[in-house]
This record gives sequence, structure tokens and C-alpha cells, in this order.
Amino acid sequence: MMPMIRSSLFRLSLVVASLGLVLSSLTAGAQQNASNRGRKYKLPQPTARIEVTVLRDVNDKPIVNAAVIFHLIGGEKGNMELKTNEDGKAVIDVLTIGYTVRMQIIARGFQTFGDDYKIDKDKMAIDIRMKRPGEQYSIYKPHLDKKESGRDGRFIAYDDGTVLDTKTNLMWAAQVSAEEFITHGANEFVSNYHAGGYTDWRLPTQDEMLGLYDPAKSVLPGNSGGKPLHVATELIIIDDDCYHATPVAGTAPVGLIGIPIFCFRDGRRTVAVGQLFKVLPVRSVAPTVQSHSAADAKP
Repeated sequence: MMPMIRSSLFRLSLVVASLGLVLSSLTAGAQQNASNRGRKYKLPQPTARIEVTVLRDVNDKPIVNAAVIFHLIGGEKGNMELKTNEDGKAVIDVLTIGYTVRMQIIARGFQTFGDDYKIDKDKMAIDIRMKRPGEQYSIYKPHLDKKESGRDGRFIAYDDGTVLDTKTNLMWAAQVSAEEFITHGANEFVSNYHAGGYTDWRLPTQDEMLGLYDPAKSVLPGNSGGKPLHVATELIIIDDDCYHATPVAGTAPVGLIGIPIFCFRDGRRTVAVGQLFKVLPVRSVAPTVQSHSAADAKP
């Protein structure tokens, strides 16, 4: 009797073991199929914890309820806005390391702040000191904080990157643009140009640029192609032959593709097609009464 029972138990154990193997293989196959159907799991990119502290510039006291706006350059579209707490702090911990964030701070009664920051570590602390609005900048009012940095005949250079031509009452940028532009880019460049704190910079006319041309003087910059350029003063750095200009008054339009230019190699006022040129910004200055004093140079 016992041998029969043992034989039955043995056969039952074999059946159970076989069923177990079948079930485990089916489960593994189902898991494999599910993994093949689904997306592969990707680890989230590391993020940084950025703590921004907004303070008053005059006494370092915190500014409460200031708007701190983050825009991830090159990342997802949209902005993220936080408000500062009673300690003047705002904390964000979802910005991806490796990106650049453009941060803007708006607080009632203070100048708006904006700057770009590279997110290059997992913890960053940024302190911003907000200033009260200053007096509106006048382009005609004398600015006593402007200091002379050089003189060359009728030209006076200042430490804010400007040069005044006391003969024509034109103020020139001390240096031309580093980049070359088509006409649209040139106009955009001068509209955003704020040297000396002035906001009325523009493209010069071809006649105004002719006022800077002096065939009796020569400079030989590296970009001139080995031929001298004739500029009335060395206080304005001219490093190329031709520059953007606006047409001479009364001349016919040059069309959509024509670019009015002036060339310092030979004093030409001409039109180019399909080329890029640098920009020399200029602005008009109100004439002063004491035309022979140093005060004339501080419009």
C-alpha cells in the first residue's frame, strides 16, 4: 500500500513542477512582450535648486512679494513666476542643469531687473539689489558725470564711448559695430544702441559720413585690404572701408535690395546689393551757446 501512495505522490509532484515551469515561462513572456510594447524608462535630467534673494539696494532690507520670472533659454516654452517671501527669497528646484535661465525681477517702486544665468551647479544662490527709479535721462540736458578722454581738433572723446564733432553738432559712437548686417539688422542695431545712456542713436546719412572723410589723413586698419582709409579723426575707430548709411536727402529710393553705403577709402556715396556692412551710429546734439568752451562738449 505504501509503495503505491509514494508512487502517486511522486507523479503528483512531477505534475505540479511541470505546471510551475509552464506558468513561469508564460509570465516571463508576458513581461517581455509588455516591455517591448512600452517605452524605455529614462532617468530625469538633474535639476538645480536656485535661491533668489531680492533686497533694497540702499539698506539691504528684503523686498516682499517681488515677482521673480524665469525663462529657460533653449528649453520648454513658457515662463515660471514666483513671489518673494517675507525674507525676500524665492526658491525654484525644477530647472535643468546645463541650461541658461533668463531671470527678470519686477517689484513695485523699483527698477526692473533682468539678466541671464548659466545653471552649472546643483545649488545656486543669487542676491539681487533693486534700485529706485532714477531721473529720466534727457538727451539735451548736460551730464556733468561725463568726462573727456581725449581731443583731436574739433573732435572730443568721452569716457562713455562717444565722440562729439563740435563743427557739425553730431555725436558719434567711438567704435563701429563688431558685426556686419543687412539693412534691417543695421536699423535694429542702432535702435537698441544706448552708448552714453542715449536712446536716439540712428544710421547716419551719406552726407553726414562725408563730414568724417578727410583725404589728407590716412589710417591703415587690418580690414582695409592694404589700402588706406581717410578719416578726419583717430578718436573714432574705423576698421573697414564701407558702412551703412541712409540716402542723401532728395535722392530717389534705391529699391528693396539696394543698400546705401559710404566708403572711407575714396569718399564714395553709393549703393550696394546683396552685401553685409558694419554700422557707425550717430545722434544729433542740440547746439550750445558757448561754442568755444568745454561746456559745449557736454550736451
